[in-house]
Amino acid sequence: PFPTGPPGLQGSSVLPLIRGTKSRLQDHLFFQNDRHLTAISNGRLKLVKRPEVEGSDGAFELYDMYRDPAETEDRYLGSKGHVAPLEAELGSFLTRTVAWQQETTARREPAKDDCTLSDATRKSLEILGYVEEAPLPCRIE
Repeated sequence: PFPTGPPGLQGSSVLPLIRGTKSRLQDHLFFQNDRHLTAISNGRLKLVKRPEVEGSDGAFELYDMYRDPAETEDRYLGSKGHVAPLEAELGSFLTRTVAWQQETTARREPAKDDCTLSDATRKSLEILGYVEEAPLPCRIE
């Protein structure tokens, strides 16, 4: 069985959008990329959180997607008091996501150790390019 996502992050039918009975499916959309930027959008405002660096708790940027769709004007400093609900919702999302990732990782079966591969299997993997060099001998403790 495939793991399911965190509660509240399941897919939704787009039929109400097609029928015109709804203008959007969710109150908030969440984003995350491979550079560890995370964001939340309520359709108009987009709050972006840059990753934490040593000695910092990360930094926020705020964009008005109606007035600035190219996201060139950071409005966070002038709007800090008004974005507290978005910050709280983004923090809650990140906490739920990390908890789900940890739970999913804990449920996975441990990967097979390289030591369990036969010499023939290892040689085949080397020929195919999956293994670049022979592993160090296994230690028996």
